[in-house]
Order: sequence, then C-alpha cells, then structure tokens
Amino acid sequence: MRSHLLLAYLAQHLLKEEVRRRVLEQFPDIGAKESRTWGEAGTDVLASLGKGFGQLAQFPGQVGLQTGIVAPSELDTGLYGMGKRLEAYAEEQKSPVLKAKEALRGQKIQPSLS
Repeated sequence: MRSHLLLAYLAQHLLKEEVRRRVLEQFPDIGAKESRTWGEAGTDVLASLGKGFGQLAQFPGQVGLQTGIVAPSELDTGLYGMGKRLEAYAEEQKSPVLKAKEALRGQKIQPSLS
C-alpha cells in the first residue's frame, strides 16, 4: 500500500518538474523572475565548469582546423570530439531557471548586435 502511495507521489512530483522545465524553456521571462534552489545553484556551477572544460578541450582541434592540419571529418574524434560531447552534456545538466535566464539575456543582447 505504501509503495503505491510513494509511486503516486513521485509520479506527481516528476510531472510537476517536467511541466516546470518545459514552461521555463518556452517562456524565459518567467524563469528570470524565479530563484534557484541551493542544489540547482551547485549543479549549475559544476555544469558551467564542465562546459568551459569542454570548450577548452576543443581548442587544439580548432587551431588544427584553421591551420589546415586537421580535416573537418576528423573533428568528431579525439580531444575535440570529447570536448564537444562534454560541452553538450554540461549544457543539458543546467537547471531550467538558469537556461531561462541565459536565453533571456541572449534575447536582450541579440538586438543590440544588429
């Protein structure tokens, strides 16, 4: 009996989180007004560091591509490919609130660049 209640509670909680994530992705202005939990903030710091390390790992491949040492078809392998995968994974791990804030900041910056 208790396991059914626990499963019902978890399903409801997970559904709420999924709805929250989707709403914040669609409407970043709502996410900009929300605050993150301590857990989300800690995860976001680690995700941002991971994204930075991924971008740093791509640097030798980018230099090789610019100088003609590496062919574009070789970029999905080695350190460059690992860096791209690490950057993508770290981006996925960011909280919906941070993603919404970054999207809103990007929208504000984009018109001023044009």
